[in-house]
Amino acid sequence: MAILVDVHRHDKFRLDVAFVCHPQAKAMSMDIFWFFPKELDVSSSSYPKQLFYRYIKNNLRYRIPEQSLEQLASSQNHYIKMLQEAVNSNNGKVYLRALKLFVIIFIKALNGEINVKTSDENSEQLLLLNKNCKIILAHIRGYIPVQSEEAKSGFPTINEYCSSQLIQSYLNSLAKINDSEVKNKLLQTVTQEHDYRQLMGMPDMDGKANLIKTVQQLKLLRRYCESVLFLETERHEVGVVTQQVIFSLAAALSMMFAMLIAFWSQQKFGNFSSSFLVAMVLGYIVKDRLKELSRNATYLRLSRYMFDFSIQLRSNLLWRKRSVGVIKEVVQFIKIKKLDSVLKSFYNRQQQYNKPLGDAALMYRRQFNTTIQQMPAGIEQYVDFTFFNIRKMLRNASYQDYPYYYQKGEKIVRRMVQRTYAIELIVRISGDGIIRYQPYTLSVTRKGIHKIRKGNVVDNKIVL
Repeated sequence: MAILVDVHRHDKFRLDVAFVCHPQAKAMSMDIFWFFPKELDVSSSSYPKQLFYRYIKNNLRYRIPEQSLEQLASSQNHYIKMLQEAVNSNNGKVYLRALKLFVIIFIKALNGEINVKTSDENSEQLLLLNKNCKIILAHIRGYIPVQSEEAKSGFPTINEYCSSQLIQSYLNSLAKINDSEVKNKLLQTVTQEHDYRQLMGMPDMDGKANLIKTVQQLKLLRRYCESVLFLETERHEVGVVTQQVIFSLAAALSMMFAMLIAFWSQQKFGNFSSSFLVAMVLGYIVKDRLKELSRNATYLRLSRYMFDFSIQLRSNLLWRKRSVGVIKEVVQFIKIKKLDSVLKSFYNRQQQYNKPLGDAALMYRRQFNTTIQQMPAGIEQYVDFTFFNIRKMLRNASYQDYPYYYQKGEKIVRRMVQRTYAIELIVRISGDGIIRYQPYTLSVTRKGIHKIRKGNVVDNKIVL
C-alpha cells in the first residue's frame, strides 16, 4: 500500500496532515486519533462534533508530479511532449491544462532544488540549475497556439506566475550565496526577467511596488495555475432519511403511550372530571419526554456506525467530468475499551508513565473510495490535505507562567516558564488488508503548537 503520511505545523494554531496515495481498488480509511491530557478537558460534552467540523478544512486534489530541472530541460521530456501535442491540436483548453501542469511542476522542482543547492553551497550545481531554468523558460514561452484565442488570453497569466516565482526563488537564494561568480550569474537572470516583464507589460516586482497588492496577486496567480489539480466536490450530510425515520418511530411510540393513558383514564374517571384532566396532562408530559429520550438514545447509538458527511469527487481533466470517487468522514469520541489492541496498549503505557490522558480518544476518519482507476495524463497520485485548527482545543490551557530559578555564576536568574501540554496524535491507515500506524507528539502551550515529535512502531508497539 503505497501511502505517504506527513504531519507538520502550518502555523502556530493549525496542524497540516497530508496523505499521498495512488488510486486504490478497495476503500482506504485514514483514522486520526487524538489523546488529550485531562487538564485540557476535551470531551464529547465540551467539544461536540459541530465545533470540530467548524475548525477543520480539507483539500483533496491531484499531486504535483516529481521531476528534476534537468529532466524538464530535456526536449524528450514527457510533459514537454504533452505541451507540444496540445499546441498542435489548437485546442485552447487542452493547451492551458498542459501549460499549467508543466509550470507548476517546474516551480516545485525549482523551489526544492535551489534551496538544497544553496544550503550545500554547490556553485557548479547552481550554475547548472540556472542554465536549466533558462532552457525551461524558452520551452514555456516558445509553445503558444497561434489560432486559439483562449490560449492567447490564458498564456499571459501563467507566464506572469512563472516569472514571479522564479524571481522570488532566485532572490531568496541570493541572500545566502557567498560565491561572487554564482551571485552575478543569478543576478543577471533576475535582471533579464525584470526586463522581460517590462517588455510584456507585467507589473514591477521591486521595492516601489505595492507589496500587499503584489503578494495578493501572487496568490491569485498561483491559484489559477494550480486549478488544474483541483477536484470538484459536492458535500452531503449522511443519514438524513434514517434520522427522520427514527424520529417518526419515536413520535409514534410516544403517541401510542399517550393514547393508552387517555383510553384508561376515560374508562376509569369519565370524560368530564378533574381526575381525567390530570391524567391527560400527565400523559402529555410523559409522551413529550418519552419521544425526546427515545429518539436521542436510538439515533446516538445508530450514529456510531454511520458517517457524518459524504463528499462526491469529480475531475475536470477526465471525459465529461467523470466521478473519480467518494470521501466519507466521521468524528466521534471512542471509549478506551473500544479501541484496538495497539492503541489500547499505548494508552495503558502512558498511564503507567504518569501521563494521565482523557477517558476517551477523539477519532476523525476519512474513508476514500475511488470509483475508477483512471488518472489524467501525466498525473499518478492524489494528495489529501487536512488542516486542524486547535485553538478551541487549547481554551483550557493555563495562562499562568511558572517561575524557575537557576545560578549563573554568582547571579540568581529567574525565568518564567509557560505550561506545556503533550497531545498524542496517532494516524492509522487501513486498506487492502493492511493496517499501519504513525504516532506523533504535539507539544502545545496556550500560544499554540510549540513542537512536533515523530514516533515509531516497533513490534506493534507505539514508541514515542
